[in-house]
Amino acid sequence: MSIFSDKSDMNKLIKNQQSKIEHLQSKCIVYQNDNSDLKKEIAKLQEEHEKYFGKYGDTGLECDFCYATLQVGFIFCPKCGKKINKTQKAEVKKENANVFQVEKDGEYVLINQYNGFSNKKVVIPSNIDGKRVIGIWNRVFEKCADIEEVVFEEGCQYIGKNAFANCTNLKKVRLPKSLLEIGDSAFSGCAIEELAVPPNVKVIGSYAFSSRSLKHILLPDQLKYISAGMLFRTSIEEINIPQNVLHIGYSAFSDTKLKEVELPDNLYSIDKYAFDTASLKKIIMHSNIKIISSDIFGQSTHPIVCCAAGSKGQLYARKYGLECQEISLSSHTNVETCASSIILVLGSITKGYTVEYIYNIMGINKAETWSWEYKGFNKLIINKYMDMNDANDLRRKLQSFVNSYSNWLEPGFHCNLQELSICEHWGTSAV
Repeated sequence: MSIFSDKSDMNKLIKNQQSKIEHLQSKCIVYQNDNSDLKKEIAKLQEEHEKYFGKYGDTGLECDFCYATLQVGFIFCPKCGKKINKTQKAEVKKENANVFQVEKDGEYVLINQYNGFSNKKVVIPSNIDGKRVIGIWNRVFEKCADIEEVVFEEGCQYIGKNAFANCTNLKKVRLPKSLLEIGDSAFSGCAIEELAVPPNVKVIGSYAFSSRSLKHILLPDQLKYISAGMLFRTSIEEINIPQNVLHIGYSAFSDTKLKEVELPDNLYSIDKYAFDTASLKKIIMHSNIKIISSDIFGQSTHPIVCCAAGSKGQLYARKYGLECQEISLSSHTNVETCASSIILVLGSITKGYTVEYIYNIMGINKAETWSWEYKGFNKLIINKYMDMNDANDLRRKLQSFVNSYSNWLEPGFHCNLQELSICEHWGTSAV
C-alpha cells in the first residue's frame, strides 16, 4: 500500500474521530443545559416544599375530639369532620389531692379509690405527689352518678375493669394519647354520645362501651380485635372498622342501629351474634376471612352479603339463605392472629403467695394487670386479647419467673410447671 493511501485512510479516521468529539461536545452542552434546568426545578420545588410545610406542617394543633393534627387554615377536622373550635382552652382546674387515693406501682402511682362527693367534672392528673399516674384501677369510679365530665391529662396508660361503669350522667370524656389499654366494661352504662379512642390504644376489653347513649365512635387504626360486646346495645348507625382488625368478638355489634358495614380486607374471624342487629341491611365480607361462626346475624337479621365468588362469605350466605352480591377477590395475605389469653398453672405450692407478688417479681406494673384472674392456689389466667408479639413477651416473663422461683414448692421438688400457654380461641367456622 502506498504512503498516499495510508495518509488518506488516516485523514478519514481523524475526521471520524473529530466528528465523534463534536457530537459528544454537543451532547455535553445539552446535558449541561438539562442539568441547569433540573437545578432550577429543584430550587423551585424546595421553595414550594418550604411554603407547604410552613402552611401544612406539624403546627402543634390538634382536634379536640379525635386527636388528628390540624393546620392553621382548617375549618373542619379532616378525620372526624367536626368544626374546629379556635377559642383558647381554659386552664384545667386541678383536683384536690385528697380526692384520689393512690398506691405505689413501681416508679409510678395507681389511682385505686375516688373520694369525691358531688363533683360534676373530674380531672385525672398527670402526677400526684410528684409521681406519674400510670392508671386507674378496677371499679374506682363505678356508679359515681354525679360525674358529667372526665378529662385526662397526659400520662395515664391503663383504665381498669368497670372503672367508670354505670356513671349514668357521664356525657363527656377526653382520653389521653398516652392511653394503651381500656378494661372490660370500663365505660358501660354511661351517657356518652360520642367518643374517639386515642391512637395508641391496643387493647379494648369486653363490653367496654356498651351503652344505649353512644351514637358515634372512632376506633384507633392499630386496633386488632373488636372484643366481645364492645359496642353491644349502643345506638351507632355506622362504623369505620380499622383495617388492622383481625377478629370480631361475640355480640360485638349486637343490638345496635348499624345499617351497613364493610369488614377489613384481612379480617380472620367473626364470632357468634357479632352482627345480631335487625337494622343491618348490607355487609361487605372480603375473601380473606377464615372463620365465620354460626349465627353471626342471629335469627332476625337478614342483610345482603357482598362477597367474592368461592369465598367463605358466599358459602355462609348460601347456607343461611341470604341474598348475595358479587365483589372482587382480595389479594391473599398471611395473617398472624392475636392471643385471646395466657394460662399459667403451677404444681402444689406450700408457701402462700399472691398475684401481686408475681407481677412485682416480673417487673410489671399492677396497672397492666387489670385482666389477671387468680383461680385457686395455682392457676393464673390473663384474660385479654393481645397482639401476638406482646403475648409472647409476657409469656417469656412468666417462664423466667417460674424458672427463678422454684423454692415456692415443697423442699426437694423442682418447679412443677403444669401449663404455660398462649390461647387462640376463634371458634369453628360454620362453612
